[in-house]
Amino acid sequence: TVLKEVNEPAVVAVVEEMISKGVTSIAVCLLNSYVNPINEQKIKEIIVRSFPALQVSISSEISPIIREYERTIVTIINEYVRPKVMSHLKTLNEELVNHGFENEFEIVQSNGGVISPDVAIEQPVRLILSGPAGGVMGASYIGKQLNNLNLITFDMGGTSSDVSLVREGRPEISKEEEIEWNVPISLPMVTVKTIGAGGGSIVWVDSGGVLKVGPASAGSKPGPACYGSGGTNPTVTDAHLLMGRLTEKGLLDGRLTLNKELA
Repeated sequence: TVLKEVNEPAVVAVVEEMISKGVTSIAVCLLNSYVNPINEQKIKEIIVRSFPALQVSISSEISPIIREYERTIVTIINEYVRPKVMSHLKTLNEELVNHGFENEFEIVQSNGGVISPDVAIEQPVRLILSGPAGGVMGASYIGKQLNNLNLITFDMGGTSSDVSLVREGRPEISKEEEIEWNVPISLPMVTVKTIGAGGGSIVWVDSGGVLKVGPASAGSKPGPACYGSGGTNPTVTDAHLLMGRLTEKGLLDGRLTLNKELA
């Protein structure tokens, strides 16, 4: 039950102070809102009414779980990524309309399902790691077509590699995953384990003589040395070429040749 109602002037004063410091997005997390969200909802209503230019998320709508630290973190991240996601999706929608696209499109979320652009704009934290999740769902679908229901998926990019398990045709789902700096995301997500070893990850030796891979990357331009585009750092791709796992015939059906001497 609500023992103390929201003090509207106090909320307005706090938000005005935040605005004076350059804040453009607000995340609200009250201790017991996972049980009763009324006060959080009231704070959101005050902010939306009094400061229509601000973006605001409340924890009871994002992740209504008992642990306030995890709930606060996921609500903050939602507001942190929201401006860029909103801008991107609005631009995408405008471009699709300009090119004659008349249907609705959907966005893959971290649990492997899809949501509408409107929901994605309100809760963009649900898109964290949605790219790797989409890869796992695609692999699971192909596995079913081939009657292979138990899979290890491997998704290698330029800076990292993502690995996941599919059991009996179903990707594993976790209730919480950690991203950089051990930040917990307390939402259902396809379980994907990432290592910092992608095709462009730079291989180097530390001061103790230990071989290291990443986190720095040669990127797509100039890319690995063997691409012949000006890259001078040894990468995982250069190593694979030297080991014979890649051939000088190259990639992309020979459109991208690889130079073993440069590697």
